Amino acid sequence: MGPTGCGKSSLLNILASRVSNAQSSATSLTGKILLNGSPRDDSLFRRISAYVLQDDRMYAHMTVHETLLLSAHFYLPTSVTDAEKEVLVTQVIAELGLTKVDS
Repeated sequence: MGPTGCGKSSLLNILASRVSNAQSSATSLTGKILLNGSPRDDSLFRRISAYVLQDDRMYAHMTVHETLLLSAHFYLPTSVTDAEKEVLVTQVIAELGLTKVDS
């Protein structure tokens, strides 16, 4: 938490490997990111983790279930059936403790 412009999003982008290490005339990144004392594998890290950008939109007219199901249809491969997507969405809602607010 902090005021606008203090670097919160920049830090998250760096930690999430969304920023190139390529040097530019305006900025440069130095240092190491370690996981349990070992160098992080950036490609693996990007595949197993994510965060929601502050400018992502949630639809006020959609329930939690409808919003997640829409995302499932966009991001999961077509080989995943609609029934499987429904099960995955229900599991995610339960794991996040959002079952009571999904109505």
